[in-house]
Amino acid sequence: MREAHPSYESLCDFFAGRMSSEQAAPIVSHLLSACPECQEHSAILWKQSDRYVDPVPEASDPGAGSTSTIALANEAEARAHSAAVVVDSLLELPAGQRRLFALNARQCHDLRVVDGLIGRAYELRFEDVHELVALNELALELVCHLRAVGRVDEALLNDFAARAHSHLGNGRGILRDFSASARHFHEADRLLALGSEDPLELANSLKLRIAAAFRQRRFDEALAHADRAINLFERCGDQHSVGETLLVLAAMRMDQDEQAEAMDLLDRSIEKLDPELDPHLVLGVHHNRVLLLQELGRVHEALDELRRVLPLYDRDGNRLNRLRLRGVEAKLCESLGQYAAAERAYLEARNGFFSADMAPEAAMTSLELAIFYMRHRRSGDARRVAEQTLPILQLAGLENEAVAAMLVFREATLRNRLSLELLRETLRVVEGSRS
Repeated sequence: MREAHPSYESLCDFFAGRMSSEQAAPIVSHLLSACPECQEHSAILWKQSDRYVDPVPEASDPGAGSTSTIALANEAEARAHSAAVVVDSLLELPAGQRRLFALNARQCHDLRVVDGLIGRAYELRFEDVHELVALNELALELVCHLRAVGRVDEALLNDFAARAHSHLGNGRGILRDFSASARHFHEADRLLALGSEDPLELANSLKLRIAAAFRQRRFDEALAHADRAINLFERCGDQHSVGETLLVLAAMRMDQDEQAEAMDLLDRSIEKLDPELDPHLVLGVHHNRVLLLQELGRVHEALDELRRVLPLYDRDGNRLNRLRLRGVEAKLCESLGQYAAAERAYLEARNGFFSADMAPEAAMTSLELAIFYMRHRRSGDARRVAEQTLPILQLAGLENEAVAAMLVFREATLRNRLSLELLRETLRVVEGSRS
């Protein structure tokens, strides 16, 4: 059955932001289908949408009592839900259409939508950094639009702009564009000084700078940011964010091969994190605990931990986490002497990462597989895997030290001079490049 077109009056109400989320949902769905018969009306209404402004709310009647308070609370909840619907709709669009829709549709001109875009971007930090950057750039454009309209408090706009710049600083750092990362953090500092002075805004910005400093091996700077962030989060009672900050510090200790210190930080973080707020992050903590226990030689404890968290992988684990799980299982099987099972798990993880276009993870797993072969005197298999790894390393987007290590690795592989020590050193450098 053919879907009915929304009326022109309904489209007017939609672009003016005069609909509830329930009323807007079918119109959003219809517009996302790119119906050619509605494109002309939509194009005109997008241009006209800035004529509409939300009416300034009138002061509530003191004599109305709790009924007025309940009504305001219900309205606030409805607006938040409506903003979430708009964000969901934007994420379904290709980048070009998404920007056009966001900047022209009145429904998008709301700080709740900006907040939703930044929040969704943060959820993607482990999966799609380019999308993280794109969503925060769109959030900034919406803040600029709201600033031009002049109906929103300037300090609040500066808070949201600073938040987006901080996330962009983190995203650009993940992509190894450190000069752009520094510019975004500098702009975040400027805007925070002009903002509402909310300590949580500063604390969240500092939390993102810890990871940025860590990636550039500026450990003292990262620790200083962490101390300030934890102090602010504690003062504000935000225990989940304390846990997130401790988790970043744990990653630093793991990178420096300080397993005992890293384990202590992981244990402290798991006590603070709220699984309801970020189940994927909690799963990541347990994943790292299993790895550390295995590296510390506490294999049976690692197995016990893995058995406890397997239901989390089934419930909250995405494809990336499940592939990483296979890598962990490979190491545990090897520790238990189950070499055939270990080989299968390494191959499944390596091939899965490559199929998912995750070249860095595929390269690291390939190196681990080659090390496995070399440890078990299968030098021919190790050389074959090393040869297969060379093109994957070239796709991995490595920084200078890792590129140099790759060239040494390539020369040794081609000249049949591969060694266990060289494989381990190449893996160490590649892992450091991707930390």
